[in-house]
Amino acid sequence: MTSDKLKQRVIQIVGQEGPVTDEFLRDVDLEINKNPVTSMPDGRQLNQDLENIVNYGRRIGDHPNNEKIYIAMIDIDYFGDVNKIYGEHTGNQVLVDVNKIITQTLREDDQLANKHNNYHLHGEEMVAIYRCRNLDDALKVAERIRKEVQKKSQDKNQGYTGLEVTISLGVAEYNTEMEQYEAAQDRADKYMQVAKKEGRNRIYSGDEDPLYEFKEKYLYKQGISEAAAKYIAESVKGAKGLIGKTLTQLYSAVQKMKNK
Repeated sequence: MTSDKLKQRVIQIVGQEGPVTDEFLRDVDLEINKNPVTSMPDGRQLNQDLENIVNYGRRIGDHPNNEKIYIAMIDIDYFGDVNKIYGEHTGNQVLVDVNKIITQTLREDDQLANKHNNYHLHGEEMVAIYRCRNLDDALKVAERIRKEVQKKSQDKNQGYTGLEVTISLGVAEYNTEMEQYEAAQDRADKYMQVAKKEGRNRIYSGDEDPLYEFKEKYLYKQGISEAAAKYIAESVKGAKGLIGKTLTQLYSAVQKMKNK
């Protein structure tokens, strides 16, 4: 609910003509809580929407499809280079394009019972919040977003910049009964950082990756180059769940790196 203080302030500004309804005040909030570049709802709007998101998550716990809420943290790859090479105006247009494509790509079946499902937090970082039956389906939604951004961003005929824009995504389940939203978003953000370290233009979730803690503690610690981290990650990818094979391939990968 919008605060009584805001309601009183709006009445002071617009006068007493007609009722100042909660719906009207929500529309006021939507205008205020927009990113100035993309006009997408921002982090402040997300904070206001969290009550609805949490309540929805608790309601769908008994849903026949056993749906869950997933958070995808999204970051535009090499966005700083876009600004440096093409200028801030083009960089801003890329932000508009990517947010537009995300909104178009999230289907009605993915969306929560909420007014919006993706937010432009700051800079080149965005978050999409949607519902799926399981992590595999959630990753498919994220993959659809990734592919659509890469494909549509190059289409000048549709009004986009024509640049090939790619994004990295980290996907985490948000259990409204077990954790605060901030903890789930922080996990998704860490997963997104792994996606970038493993080569960008990809999706990653550590929710069911037995190597995630190892990657965080050892593989991606400061001092290991992105190229080396990517090489090791690719080497152990097929060894998930097989400890002996994982360690053998990791050792082999490190030895190859030393010999280069």
